[in-house]
Formats: sequence, structure tokens, C-alpha cells
Amino acid sequence: MEKKTADPIAAMQMCNRIESLMRANKIKCGMLGIIIEKCPQTVSKRLQHPETFTVDELIKIARFFHVELRDLCGVRV
Repeated sequence: MEKKTADPIAAMQMCNRIESLMRANKIKCGMLGIIIEKCPQTVSKRLQHPETFTVDELIKIARFFHVELRDLCGVRV
């Protein structure tokens, strides 16, 4: 079973970061779907409910955009 993100507020902030990266790089849901190996409808649902992103999906997104996973997720060290 894949782990899901837990804190809904942190998940929404993470979603804002993902959407910002998508806008800056002119990436649409279809392309993000290819990146995380999901259909565009699933990507759209994930963006509406970001707590449902799996860790594997977030790793793929971070790698694609060349950002650290902790920066994408807003983890403070």
C-alpha cells in the first residue's frame, strides 16, 4: 500500500507549489500525468485533493522539476 500525505493544510500548500511549477514550466495535467504515470483525470483529482498524492508521485514530480522533495513538500529542517 502506498503512503499518502497526511496534513491537509500542508498538502494544499504543496499543491500550490506544484501548480506554480506547472505554470512556470507551461506543464498541463496531461504532461504531469505522463510524469507520474497516471491519466490526466487522476492528476486533476490529485490537485483538487493533494493529500492523495503518493510519496512515489511526489518524488517523480520533484525529479522532473529538479527541486528537492523537501522543498516541494515544504518540509523545514
